[in-house]
Amino acid sequence: MRKILLLLSYLLALSPGPLEAQLDLLTVRESQSLVERIPAIVAAQKEGECPTLEPPIYGGSEQLSFGVRGSCGRTAGQLIGNYTVNRRTGAITLGIFEDATESAADETGKALATRLVREAQKRVLSTAEGQCLALEAAKALPGWDGTDATVSVQPFGKPDTFGLTMAFTATRRSTSRPVETGRLLTVFLREARVRDDETGIDVTSAKVGNLVAKFVQLRNPMWLSDEEATSVALTVPRVAANLQNGCNLYGGGAFYSHGALMGVFCKDRGVIRESNVLVDLQTGAVVDPDTGQSLDSAESQRVARQLLARIQARHAELQKEVDAACRAQ
Repeated sequence: MRKILLLLSYLLALSPGPLEAQLDLLTVRESQSLVERIPAIVAAQKEGECPTLEPPIYGGSEQLSFGVRGSCGRTAGQLIGNYTVNRRTGAITLGIFEDATESAADETGKALATRLVREAQKRVLSTAEGQCLALEAAKALPGWDGTDATVSVQPFGKPDTFGLTMAFTATRRSTSRPVETGRLLTVFLREARVRDDETGIDVTSAKVGNLVAKFVQLRNPMWLSDEEATSVALTVPRVAANLQNGCNLYGGGAFYSHGALMGVFCKDRGVIRESNVLVDLQTGAVVDPDTGQSLDSAESQRVARQLLARIQARHAELQKEVDAACRAQ
């Protein structure tokens, strides 16, 4: 019951997010997977304390702090510990931000962190994607969006030492007048944004935003969303049996690195404890969040397979759209 009460309260008061995304930082769920492997958390799980992560507190863009509490057993509701994850390095420390100095990870956790950080670093835009984004941004410059000119971009100099920014010269050639104008643009590959170096302001437009959104989506894991996970949960007998008038299935909030927690809440009865389920976002498998017992049904498995197939098909279609857009430029 405590898990769903926490879920409902946190949906009303979520922690603020970072001011801007950086593609090569660990995601919240990747950070959670490191916390879940801390020896103290593994031990709590074995002792039947059902450790659950609270929503993260952001310390700038590169640090996340998680509180972990037991949600069942004799210690239900008690704080197991606070942990801070450095999203750049994967280091995990005991405590909150500047007070967190003692390492909390064992060798297994450190090895996982190294692997996840290496994978995150591969998410920065490629040079080809950077040039594609620069051209879309050039077309969005004031006065550059007309049909009476051609717009092109060319790399200016070499990428920076770390390969995280690229400079481009953008050129607009009028087809109706003997006029040519130029601009210098800088693309930040880890942030998927473009700065107009003449004004110092990032270039924004619907088309630039749409292209960036596609780049980001292609880097997301092909998992179920929380909304898609509810479609799986609705087919589970223990959920369907409790959905009466005035009752809704509630989901949302990242309490586990790979799962979506949800349950039924009724206006007149409150939380229906026996309706709680945990849906694996990678596979669609459904389990009891307290015991880990499988709650799958033939229908839930069918719906999960169907949704995951759609996600894969959408990913392939997105890749085609990006390839076509950048090739056409």
